[in-house]
Amino acid sequence: MPGTSCMFCGDRSVWVRQLDPDKATFRMYGKGHTFAHDMTLCDDCEQRWQADDIATLIERFRHSDEHFGDEAELMVSVVRRAGEGLSATPYDDHFPAGVKELRAQGFVPLQELTGLDEVWRVWPELHRRSVPETRPEWSPATECWLVRSPSTDLEPEHYLGAIWRLAEAGYPAEISNDEYWSRVERAAARVFTMDPAEVRRQST
Repeated sequence: MPGTSCMFCGDRSVWVRQLDPDKATFRMYGKGHTFAHDMTLCDDCEQRWQADDIATLIERFRHSDEHFGDEAELMVSVVRRAGEGLSATPYDDHFPAGVKELRAQGFVPLQELTGLDEVWRVWPELHRRSVPETRPEWSPATECWLVRSPSTDLEPEHYLGAIWRLAEAGYPAEISNDEYWSRVERAAARVFTMDPAEVRRQST
């Protein structure tokens, strides 16, 4: 089953809606922002979208996202504008061919778990897979990476949580991308040799 949460309410997503990036730009707190190429929705929020029930979507977004709650009306209006006239796709059908079969083997698309796609590089080889990326909004000649847990007692999220905790321990105020990635590599090297119980402890 998909793991990405509905943008508006946080429930499990079953639909993906494309967004026009040229219409998905906005300013908030004096800074410019751009939404991603798509957003995910649960079945009920998709029905609200189709019914143009924007008031309900705004309220759901306000309560589900504390960080942007005060700007819920702005955020929803932006995605409404950017998604106008574009169709919805069933969540699983949005992924490249082969992902559904790998899900059945316990693999999860890495993009459902983290925005740092490069994590596949530090994941144990036996527990990572990829398929050619075919979605037009992604860069050509890239791969869609999937990972699974090395332990039957844990989820991939446990390993990622432990990696982030170790990588960000004593995190300096300013750090370059290369320095951060070095921290991730060192943390992953430790985490994937830990006993599952220790991974669980480090992930919380």
